[in-house]
Amino acid sequence: MVTKLSFKGEKRRKPKADAERKRHKKDTGAESQETPVTLASINGIPTNIYDIPRDYLEYGWTLAKSHKDLNGSIMICFERSGHHGSLEFDEKCGLTAADEKKVDIAEDAINFIDFDPKSPLYKLEPQEVTQVFSVVSIENVLKLTQESEHVSDDILRYALKNSDGKYLSYDVETNTLLHTDVLTENAIFNFRTNRDGPGFFISVGKLDSKNKLIVTQDLKFRIIQDTDDLLDDLNIYHIRVQTKNSDTGRKIIASLDLKNENRDQLFGDPKHKDLVNRATKELAKNGMKISNSLLSQINRAAEEGNLNEFLITVKEKIKTDRRA
Repeated sequence: MVTKLSFKGEKRRKPKADAERKRHKKDTGAESQETPVTLASINGIPTNIYDIPRDYLEYGWTLAKSHKDLNGSIMICFERSGHHGSLEFDEKCGLTAADEKKVDIAEDAINFIDFDPKSPLYKLEPQEVTQVFSVVSIENVLKLTQESEHVSDDILRYALKNSDGKYLSYDVETNTLLHTDVLTENAIFNFRTNRDGPGFFISVGKLDSKNKLIVTQDLKFRIIQDTDDLLDDLNIYHIRVQTKNSDTGRKIIASLDLKNENRDQLFGDPKHKDLVNRATKELAKNGMKISNSLLSQINRAAEEGNLNEFLITVKEKIKTDRRA
């Protein structure tokens, strides 16, 4: 299943017209300076990127493996007592833990990991926009407060907006999360990488804050000051991100777009057109009906540089068929 929910502030990609693509060729090349991706490990299986349905890249959800994947819209997912679900926030109930009955489990979900995921935790997709949060940079806040904290490599700090476009913020008096229009220190979330496997530990507030987001075994949400780090097993979360926003997903899409642009340039090359036209006429003279399928094969052979070998094979097949 591929979920196509719309989130506040999300910009949909629009197909580019040929002229527009040509205008932006230079920019696209600058973005694709990395070595193009051709293979990806998907659920433990090496997969050619051209075999991945585009919809799965554009609209699907995948596991965030590292801080590089924490972009755009995210789901904060958990596994407790054999139950799987995600955090959700709405104005009426505040932050709650939604179990698997309230989320989608996409059996065909793709994860860029080198093992076969068995748990539904790797297949969760949002059913409601209240289960989705937007990651927001806090750089401007830190500049205003003149904070110059040293952040270790395994921690990333973000603010989170809910589906109403408001910040989640820790309320000290009630030990709960409320939503607010103002980004303050109490709206900063600290994501610490789990070094023993997939997942993140999450706290809210100052960098050294022990105000941990906890989902209990009976699926109750809590914010607890765990100064002795005794509750880490209740504080670990898997984070699901839109596949197109993940580090690997972005690279795959850029590689596919670059390949398509190269094909556009090739097919627009007069030399390529001349080769295809001459091959088509040659086969037509030999009595071959030029179908769309055959034309596609001729184009592919010209693109791959083995047009002569292809023509010889087809001509031999024509002679064999006539003898029969």
